[in-house]
Amino acid sequence: MSKFNIPSDQNKLNYETVYINVSTKYKDMYTMASRTLLVNPQDDQKHAYIIANDALDVLIRNLKVG
Repeated sequence: MSKFNIPSDQNKLNYETVYINVSTKYKDMYTMASRTLLVNPQDDQKHAYIIANDALDVLIRNLKVG
């Protein structure tokens, strides 16, 4: 069982942070895509997101084959 698998119930979700996760399996291959959406984020959350996004950009620019 996936650690992201949450059974449905009648509780309402917290609308401030929404985590979306989609995964699938084809033969022996698995793939997963996920995204966290911040609704009305606080300034420190915005700043943390900008830092994480900048770090990802640096990593992608420095990827090398092999």
